Amino acid sequence: MTIILLTCFGIGAIIRVREENRRTFLADMTHQCTTIEQQERVRIARELHDVIGYALSQITVQAGVGLHLMDRDPDQARLALMNIRDVSKSALAEARTVLGVLRDRDAPVLPQPGLAGIARLIAGVHSPDLVAVLDDQVAGQQPAQATGLAAYRIVQEALANVVRHAQAHRVTVRLERVGDQLHLTVTDDGRGVPTGQRVGYGILGMQERAELLGGSVAVFPGATGGTQITVTLPWGDGGI
Repeated sequence: MTIILLTCFGIGAIIRVREENRRTFLADMTHQCTTIEQQERVRIARELHDVIGYALSQITVQAGVGLHLMDRDPDQARLALMNIRDVSKSALAEARTVLGVLRDRDAPVLPQPGLAGIARLIAGVHSPDLVAVLDDQVAGQQPAQATGLAAYRIVQEALANVVRHAQAHRVTVRLERVGDQLHLTVTDDGRGVPTGQRVGYGILGMQERAELLGGSVAVFPGATGGTQITVTLPWGDGGI
């Protein structure tokens, strides 16, 4: 009788342990799925913020130029409208790519931009009062794909911030390879960041992009006014 009772208790204990292990496993899986889902939501929000924010800043500037010149310089007003069309078309294509992947994992995607695309961002700054300059010291070298994309998006957001907020006349983007790192700086001569101002989604997104790769983003007052954004990213191997 004692043996039977001990056997029953043993079987019961095994069942309880298995049930506890099952519940623990399910809880861990649920937590992992929630974490992955949250990370993906943050990634998508960051992509859409950078794409749409940059486009809207350019559209706002060009719309103002067009309205200002509509009567006295129709040709320049027409050019502003063409710039709006081009920026809108590009942003729409990128946004559709991001949203298309949500609906269909096998949906076609646009090639990811990288360092080579930064020159196009600079050329795309159409503002009558702002000159954008690229100081490219990497001489066509290509870092890891993730690094190139992060650098592109960071510059994209930095330029959008300059156009929207800085009231600057000049912004310079410098790219330089230092050992196994990519050093990126964006410097403007605008009004600078007001003391105590809350960090916005744009700066937060830059920091998240860099930190995901083991890099960093720092924002400083410029040496002669304005703002300087300093970015360090791992270089990695081109194409990865």
